[in-house]
Amino acid sequence: MGMGHEPGHLSSREPHRGEGLTQAFRTLFEGLPRDAPPVRCVYAGFTGERYFAMEWGTASLRTRQYFAEEVRMVHPAENMGDVGAAQGPLMVGLAARGLHKQYCEGPILVWSSSDRAERAAVLLRDSMGQG
Repeated sequence: MGMGHEPGHLSSREPHRGEGLTQAFRTLFEGLPRDAPPVRCVYAGFTGERYFAMEWGTASLRTRQYFAEEVRMVHPAENMGDVGAAQGPLMVGLAARGLHKQYCEGPILVWSSSDRAERAAVLLRDSMGQG
């Protein structure tokens, strides 16, 4: 798991640079073994606002060495709308089910951003350690 703090969050006067999500990703990825497989699926904390899409783009480019060449993107808000604070736990549950039912290849990165400064990311892998 990785956590981050975004100085330029929605209610801040600071410029938004994607630093919080990048910090969450780096904390998560730096704790992995060197031979860990690359991320193949991402459950993204998009809510329909471009702010979070820009944040994802910045953080994923800064940590691109941890991602497979082709990554499946899933953003549940596209089908359910913005579920607020339930977004993180909801996506972890959906990702775990996708991994279990094998319609998502792991490892799966799940990330979410608050309207305030908090950012979080978690990596799900199958119980056999193969993705």
